[in-house]
Amino acid sequence: MDPLSQLPLECLQHILAILAQQNNTHALAALLCTNKNIAFLTLPFLYADPYRPSTRLYTNGEWRAHKRHQGASHGLTRMLLDRVPAARLPFLLRFALQVTSTSQETNTSSSASPPIDYCAYIRHLNMDKDSINIDKYWSQENPSPRLLEFVTGTEFERLCGLDRILPTYYDNFGKERHLRQFYRVILFREATWTLGEPIFEQLQSLTIPISMIEQYLGVVSRLERLERIRFLLDALFDYKSSYVWSAALEELMFPIDDLKNQAMHSAMQFVKEHAQLFPGQLVGGVSFVNGDFWVDAPQNCPRDIQLEVARLLPPLRDVSSVTDENWAHFAAHISSTDLGQVETIVNRDFGRDAVMSLGLVIDDGDERPFLQRCRGLRSLEMVADGSRDRFKWAVEEKRQALSRANNGLGFATGISGGVGASGTTMSLQQQQQQQQQQQRLVPLTKFTLTEQRHRIVREIYDITFAFNQTLTHLTIFANFDSHSTAFQFEFGRVELPVLTHLILSTAREVAVIDEQFLRRCPNLKFVTFSDKTFHYRPENIVTNPLAHLPHLEHLDLMGTSALKFHPVTLDSTPNLVSLCMGIIPMHGIDHNDVFIPDIEELNRSFGIQNDSDNTNNNNNNNSTLSASEEADTDMEGAEPGRNVRPQWSWNWEFLQLRNLHLTGEFAFLFKFRMLRGCPALETLALEIQSNSYRFRVITPLDLRPAPLHPPRDINCTRLSVSSATTTTTTEMTVLPRLRTLRLKGSWAITQPVLSDLLLKTCPELEVLHLEGWKAGSLAGLIDLVRTMYERTGKMQELWVGMHRVNGLTIEKMRVIGMFPVGHPEMVGKDVLPIEVHAPRNQDAWFSILRKCSGGSSGSEAKL
Repeated sequence: MDPLSQLPLECLQHILAILAQQNNTHALAALLCTNKNIAFLTLPFLYADPYRPSTRLYTNGEWRAHKRHQGASHGLTRMLLDRVPAARLPFLLRFALQVTSTSQETNTSSSASPPIDYCAYIRHLNMDKDSINIDKYWSQENPSPRLLEFVTGTEFERLCGLDRILPTYYDNFGKERHLRQFYRVILFREATWTLGEPIFEQLQSLTIPISMIEQYLGVVSRLERLERIRFLLDALFDYKSSYVWSAALEELMFPIDDLKNQAMHSAMQFVKEHAQLFPGQLVGGVSFVNGDFWVDAPQNCPRDIQLEVARLLPPLRDVSSVTDENWAHFAAHISSTDLGQVETIVNRDFGRDAVMSLGLVIDDGDERPFLQRCRGLRSLEMVADGSRDRFKWAVEEKRQALSRANNGLGFATGISGGVGASGTTMSLQQQQQQQQQQQRLVPLTKFTLTEQRHRIVREIYDITFAFNQTLTHLTIFANFDSHSTAFQFEFGRVELPVLTHLILSTAREVAVIDEQFLRRCPNLKFVTFSDKTFHYRPENIVTNPLAHLPHLEHLDLMGTSALKFHPVTLDSTPNLVSLCMGIIPMHGIDHNDVFIPDIEELNRSFGIQNDSDNTNNNNNNNSTLSASEEADTDMEGAEPGRNVRPQWSWNWEFLQLRNLHLTGEFAFLFKFRMLRGCPALETLALEIQSNSYRFRVITPLDLRPAPLHPPRDINCTRLSVSSATTTTTTEMTVLPRLRTLRLKGSWAITQPVLSDLLLKTCPELEVLHLEGWKAGSLAGLIDLVRTMYERTGKMQELWVGMHRVNGLTIEKMRVIGMFPVGHPEMVGKDVLPIEVHAPRNQDAWFSILRKCSGGSSGSEAKL
């Protein structure tokens, strides 16, 4: 018997409860495969809340993780519906699932034992749009005639009765696309009711589509155990203002507005009837959430409706976290809530509402603002609402504390003696009470501020000054369009000794950050700076002073902050795990080019004397720097008074580095010798796609570099654009953990070098991007991919430039052994489980034959 089965029942149930609390559905699902007894104990924990997201699914940022979640959610819905008797399925679900009573009876009679009733374990039924994967029911490329006939018939029109569409929205996205989306929404509504109706009596939380509220009103009396309600806004009630631009369209909005008002008041009536039937039961609250079904049309519930609904509910119990979902509930009963217990506030949506703002003063005799009364507040996320005095109270408290400290009265610790307001000497107990009640500062550790409609300047300074001794996480998003070219982050000269996570981002401007700021944050571990720097003149870049960041693990600089970063700072970061440097793409209509300056200008900015002979010999192109062709250059030619930037040596050894992402000039000047000092690297991305068509050659010497140099002197300002010595080694650089390689742009890689790169330097590769690569053949690349898969079986994705697949004829595809997904030539053939993509062409998805049987090697070079 396995050790797990030998545990006492109580211990095993405790383990299962912890896994369920952590939303670790993968571990719970794995326990179903152990033995019958453990599986029987696991089922109630796994299916109590079947649609909750699994924590494991979101451990990395890859799009495949979300894709797996969508597939799991849809698969769960299909499995549950398959166990519903055909007689109970509504017509639309029978049509979509292609279920008949005969087929279901056959499936039931063929099983050795009756199917498990998973719905009996469900206590929380909270489905969302991912619960229905429309691609499984409606092929976007080739919908069945039977389906098209149904969605254009009267029955489908009746099912869409509540949904109205403005002509402008309809015309913008097309008829077939909307029919497809309607089909998905109605399938979701029918599935929600079909799965929930038999088990209403056992449900503790439920998601109700707002479009079906009248139907749910008739079953309120059956929901006696319900503690939480989530109204999903699935109907198309709200449009962006750009869709309503004429008086005629405004008139068409009137019936839509009436439908919305009716639905919202019915939702309020639902809550009212439930509160009357089961007083005090809805302790989990009621929320209205956007269903996210409609493109470019987010749905919302009016604030007054949310407040009225919240007043029908009992006060929140022991509230420690206030978020957008329970904010209305919290505000409706704020006078009876102990604000001292509030530790987390997330206020994204209510910041602009005067009644719901964080500056709310509660009418209970205490004149302090709402935030000041939350004395245990540790985490605050908010949207700027235009108030310049939001944290005036915190600044005053901090100044008073500093004044007391300077006067010897003590701060945040016990004090030996003191004088009361009347001049009498206070006892130690009185001093401690006074300190706890009046002198204790709010222990804020995490702060996130988003600028949308109002400029933020004062808030940044006030927060860093008032909470500099406790702040560990600081995030600021400047999204306000002020029509200026730069945004100044004002921090003053305050020290932030315990700050570990720092994110500063501007959405429309260039970020201007105090050049000394990083020096005042010595314990940083996570740093992200980004702004909208698209173009720049290298001669105008002034490098920031050197910083010492020994604890840094993640450094992501995009924009001006990257260009001004002092590279020698990296000498002090041995624990670096992720390094991203560059500027963001310019987002053209058909491309995402990054700016790379003129090479002569770039050289001058580093104090390099341009050699016309060497420049002209660089592949006859002014834009190519090859490791085998360039030598170290000194700065004797630097012009007096010109800004000279320190060099990037690329000699660092980062033994823990797992992610390296460089764009623009950083990728263009990158030295592959650095890879020798990064044995743990898992992702390497070098992006030089540019509208100036600069290309970079990867030579055999790049993969067999000379040993790394020792760290440079701090005052060194020389730039090495290639290997610093002509001495080479026959030892190949090997990255044993590299899983993803992205080389975007004009990388010139010959077939022998590409073979060494993929088979020797990156032997465990899973994902390969070669968008824009030159000098090799597509046929040769596909052969290498076959070899990689045969060796490791790990290769999953290949991305090639659209120019590589445009114009491929059947004869060329046969030579390569690669055809579009679903092509008749692939029928009955042995296909590798590798996805081949061509960006900017969503239809260009290809599959690779395991063995290529057509064509001759003579044709290969032409492909």
